[in-house]
Amino acid sequence: MIEAQLLGMIAAVYDAATDPALWPIFFRQYAEVVPADYICIQVHDFRHAQSRLLSSYGRETTFESYHEYYNQRNLWRERGKRIFQAGQILGPESPKAHLRPAGIKHTLDAVLNRDRDIATLFSVCRNERSGAFDGLAEQVTRALLPHLQRAGSIQQRLATLAAGEEVLNQLPVGVAFLTADARLVFTNRAAEAMMRTGDAFGVHDGRLLCHTTGDAALQHAIAEAAADGNSLSRPAVVLLQRRSLLRPLQVVVARVTRRFSEFVGMRSPAVVVLITDPEHEVAADEDLLGKLLRLSHAESRVAALLINGNSTSEIAGRLRVQENTVRAHLKSMFAKTGARNQAELIRLVLTSAGIAQMGNDF
Repeated sequence: MIEAQLLGMIAAVYDAATDPALWPIFFRQYAEVVPADYICIQVHDFRHAQSRLLSSYGRETTFESYHEYYNQRNLWRERGKRIFQAGQILGPESPKAHLRPAGIKHTLDAVLNRDRDIATLFSVCRNERSGAFDGLAEQVTRALLPHLQRAGSIQQRLATLAAGEEVLNQLPVGVAFLTADARLVFTNRAAEAMMRTGDAFGVHDGRLLCHTTGDAALQHAIAEAAADGNSLSRPAVVLLQRRSLLRPLQVVVARVTRRFSEFVGMRSPAVVVLITDPEHEVAADEDLLGKLLRLSHAESRVAALLINGNSTSEIAGRLRVQENTVRAHLKSMFAKTGARNQAELIRLVLTSAGIAQMGNDF
C-alpha cells in the first residue's frame, strides 16, 4: 500500500514541478501517509535575514501569520547557516522551541537545495496533540527527497524558459526556431503576426514555407544552417518576395549551436530564423544601441537605419552625408563588433536593438 502511495506522491511532485498551483495535491497525498498539521516549502535567505513560504498546506492556520512575525527574528534560520546542507534530513530531535507560539511542537525538515546564502526546505509540522514523527515519516520523506530536488530544478528551468520566451515576444524582429527539416518549434509574436498576413510565408504541414519564389533559397539556407560544421557566426541572408509587392522581408538563418537530444517524436530546435519587415521600422534607441555595441553617435544612427532595410545610398541620403562616409562608419562598426560581413552586423544590431527596446519597455 505504501509503495503505491509513494508512486502517487512522486507523480504529484513532477506535476507540481510544471504547475506550482498543484503543490497542495502533493501535500494532501503526503499528509494521508504522514499525518501532519502543516506542510510547506520555504526559502531561507541568510544574507538578507529573510524567510518566505513558496507553498503551504494544512490546518495550523496560525503558522503563516507567525511566520511573518518571526521572519526577522528567526534564530533557527541563523543556525541553519551552518547546518543546512542539500539532501539533509533534520528530524524531530532538532530543537524547535521557537515554533511553539504558533502551536507547532514537532517538525521534520528536508533540505532541498543550498546555494550559498539561500536554502530551500520541505518542512512538515505537528502540534502537541498530534505527537512526534516516527520512523515511517523520515523514511517516506527520504524517499521523496531526490524527487523534490529534481522538481525544484525543473521548476527553476521552466521559469527561466518562460522568462526567455517573454523576452523573445518583446522583440520587434520575427524569431522562429526550426528543426533541421524546417518544422516549427517556436515562433514569437512578431513572426506570428507576419505569418497571419500570408504575404510572404506561412506554415504548411508544420514546416516554414515561403509563398513566393524565395522558398528555394529559404529551404537551402535552413538546410545549410542545420548541416554539421556551421554555427551562429556564419548566418545566411535570404530576401523573401511578397505577394503585395512591398519590399521583401529580410531573413537571417543561422544554426543553433547547442544541439539537444530528442525524445521520440520531439521537435528539437536546430535552426533560428530572424525576420525583419523593412516596411515596419524597428524603433531603436540610438543611445542604448551605441552603449551596447560601443558605437559612436554617428555609427548608431547608421546602425538604426541599416536594420530597417536601408541601403548605403539610402542611409547617406537620409543622413545627408556622402556614401563614402557611411562606408567608413560600417567599416568601423565591423571592427568594433567583430562582425565579418553585413549579415553578421545586421544580426548583432538587431539583437542589440531588441535589447535596447526591451530596456525601455520593462
